[in-house]
Order: sequence, then structure tokens, then C-alpha cells
Amino acid sequence: MLLQKFFPACIVALVLPSLILSVPHGQDYPANNLVTRASLAKAELVHRFPLYYWVENLAVRASGEVLTTLLSPTADLYQIDPSKPAGSNVELVHTFEQATNATGIAEGAPDVFYVAAGNVSYPTGMGVAGSWAIYSADFRGCAKAQDATVEKVADIPKGLLLNGIDFLDAHKGTLLIADSQGEAIYSLNVHTKAFEVAINETQTQDTGLAINGIKVHHELHAKSSVYFSNSGKAALFKQRVNEDGTAAGSATVVYKSAPKAFNPDDFALDAQKNAYIANAATDNVVLHRAGSGTISNVTSVVGCTSAALGRSRKDVRERVLYISSSGGDDQYRVGDVTNPGGLYKVHV
Repeated sequence: MLLQKFFPACIVALVLPSLILSVPHGQDYPANNLVTRASLAKAELVHRFPLYYWVENLAVRASGEVLTTLLSPTADLYQIDPSKPAGSNVELVHTFEQATNATGIAEGAPDVFYVAAGNVSYPTGMGVAGSWAIYSADFRGCAKAQDATVEKVADIPKGLLLNGIDFLDAHKGTLLIADSQGEAIYSLNVHTKAFEVAINETQTQDTGLAINGIKVHHELHAKSSVYFSNSGKAALFKQRVNEDGTAAGSATVVYKSAPKAFNPDDFALDAQKNAYIANAATDNVVLHRAGSGTISNVTSVVGCTSAALGRSRKDVRERVLYISSSGGDDQYRVGDVTNPGGLYKVHV
């Protein structure tokens, strides 16, 4: 059965996690603390992939094109140009031949992106130790996306199921990596290849899928903050960090809710620390305004997995949010996949 070949139920349970939203730290809000809009903004399809294509994560180039990673059927990196008509706007950048799954993606130096890729064992649904690595994709000076130079940066032998990644310091090369199965945040210097376990504490751990998405917010005249979701805990946390990515104090709860109400995946964080979160429990992208203590539904996308704000002049002016989709996790659970993954956009 194709479902068993690409995504058995145990894999689905791992990869569509519970992410969390934000609220004054240290305060828990009830699951029904939701501000409902009169009507949801309609998400517009940018590109639809074939069946069994699970779009896991995305990042936006300064020129406006969107890079997407595939969790299924192969570990691919695609570029989608929203300015072009559907059907002629997608380009395969690279297939990571040594991996079966591609997950997190983040930009380091301008137009140089980094991707986490490795293997998940389909019989067990567990990440395969020793299979994970970080790769770079250099688009500088490329006329076509497929001309990007893709190289392995470093193997991550300690990695079990690498997920979200983000740069703490792109100039110094400090990349933070969330390991959902290893229940920790790693620090990798992409220049020197120096590696260490930066944070491993209760807030990054859980008995199921643990830490998931991760975003860095740089503070002026203060230590940077790392926001990360913990799927098993159904919570979003904020952690002040030192220059090397190690914890500066304890993580605080930004938002916590009931797992059945929120199963958020990855998220976008804007300059004001507002979070746009892919909530797989309701197939909605949800907005938490920093410090508001409330959440509102933004739009509905079946199988939403991640979000990223547009960067072209037009997208910035129109407040465009891009959303990746698996096509819907329930269809993989029941073995009847009829809706493909894709890329969507909405004005926020």
C-alpha cells in the first residue's frame, strides 16, 4: 500500500506535531481562549504537488521565491515562484540522496540556506540515529534555482529526528537545531563544524514528540530569545540564550493549551513577536499577538505544517503569509490519500 510505503500512521503521529502559541509567560490559558473572526481569510493556492507529496517546511528568499522541504515521498528541496502562474512556477533544486526526509530550513548568509535531512524508520516511526545531517544550498549568483550549490555541512551523529532550525548568529555561523526525538536543542557552527548540546531541559522534553519548531528573536541591548514549540506539552516556550546558544536562565511558558485543541506544527515569528502557527488539530493557521493572551484563527489550510512571511516588496506591502501543507494528516492515517500537499498564501 502506498500509505505504508511513504507514511504509515506512526510516522504521521511524529511529523504533524503540537506547537504552541504565545501568552504572558508563566500563565496558562484555557483551550477555549480563542477569539473567532467573523470570517476567515481565504487561502490562495500557489502550487499543488502530486499525491503523497508532504510539504514540511518553508523559507522565503529576499527575491520573493519560496523554498520548500519535502518529508515525503523523497527528501527534496523545491523552489516555488509565487509571481509566476501555477504549473510553471516550481523548480526542483535538489534531492538529498542520502536521506529519506527533509525537514527544517533556515537562511544563514544572504541567499545561503541550510536544510536538515535524514531518515525515519517506517516500521517503527522513529528517526534513525546517525542518518541526520545539515546541508547548505547556495543560491548566490544563480540564474536558476537548480544551479544552486548544495553541499553537506556536517553530519549530526547525535541527531535522532531533526526538525526546526534557525540561526542564532548568521555571521558567526551559529545554527540552532531542534531534535524532536532527542528532546534537545543543538548548536552547530556551520563554519567550524563545532557541535554541542545547547539546551536539554524539561521544556524541550516529552514522552511523545517533543521540541518541534524553533525561531530566534534578536533583542537590542539584551540576550536573544529562542521561541520553540513542544508538541507533546502543547506549549510554546521562550528561552533567553547566551551567544553560544546555551540557556541563560530557565525557559518560560509563552502559551499552553489542551493538546486536543492545538496540535501546532512550525510557525512564523514577526519582528513584533507575533506568532503565526500551523495548527494541525483544526487545520487552521492561528495568530497569537505578543502579550495578548488570546489566539485568533487566520485561515484554513488542510494539513498546514508551517508558515513564513513574504519578503518581496509586494509581499511585504500586502502582508503576505505563505503556508505549507501536507495535504492533511488524517488521510495518511486511514490510508486514503486524495489531497496532495502544496503551498498557499494569505493576506494577514
